[in-house]
Amino acid sequence: MHDRYSITIIPNGSGSVHKYLMKRRHLRYAIAGAAVVVLFFVFLLVHFFISSNQQLALNRMHNELDVLKNVNAKYQTNAEDLETKLNYFSDKARKLATFVGADLALNDNSMGIGGADYLNNRFASYMNKDLDGMNRKAEKLFKGFQELEKIFKNKNDILRHTPSMWPVKGFITDRFGYRKDPFTGVRAFHNGIDIAAKRGTPVFAPADGIVTMAGKNMGYGNLIVISHLNNATTRYGHLEEILVKRGQKVKRGDLIATVGNTGRSTGPHLHFEIVVKQKPVNPSDYMISEIMHF
Repeated sequence: MHDRYSITIIPNGSGSVHKYLMKRRHLRYAIAGAAVVVLFFVFLLVHFFISSNQQLALNRMHNELDVLKNVNAKYQTNAEDLETKLNYFSDKARKLATFVGADLALNDNSMGIGGADYLNNRFASYMNKDLDGMNRKAEKLFKGFQELEKIFKNKNDILRHTPSMWPVKGFITDRFGYRKDPFTGVRAFHNGIDIAAKRGTPVFAPADGIVTMAGKNMGYGNLIVISHLNNATTRYGHLEEILVKRGQKVKRGDLIATVGNTGRSTGPHLHFEIVVKQKPVNPSDYMISEIMHF
């Protein structure tokens, strides 16, 4: 059996003929080498296509990730805005409940916005938690307002006599509670709220009542005290002009005085107090509207 092969190369046209002899095992090596080269290039081609597809898939994932980030940011913004509104209405309902004497459980501190990053939590459980919390709070508010509506209908007379509107339009410069006394610099308790306004700005009665004091006071300057139902009184200090008399009945919204700078005062403003059962309380807790308008 022959173990050699003859390879003849004949040119097209004129030229010399070349003849090569090759052993069988060398030919096998050559064929095997050629096959390896072909397979290598096939592998490179397949790898190129796979890598290209993987890169396309990765690019799509990055694009989807960017979309999810934008959606998550928008959700967070909307959720925080909704939480702010829910807290606002909850505060209003609490104030309404306070001055009508209703015992309503309106606070739900279990709700919170935030938690783990949405993109690191495949089930986005914190989103469901926040939505559940806000829904629970909204349900409480809905039921609370239904109860308040019933109470309002039954206690209309009490509501007219309960201070619930700002007596003057201006800016709060000192709040209820401890503060540094503007004259002594010593920490002292402030029994009311100071509302800065121009001298002569109208002061209105925040509820129906009877004037029990209308005159001068050493500390308050020109002072008005109005008695309301449920052992509540309101005080108006540092007035410029007093427009009511002791024993006079006033209704909610009646003009009673003008802003001044009398008594122990550093500038034109109204000192406004609410006293319930001889104990000063925070007037802000009784004001339905945060905006001072009439």
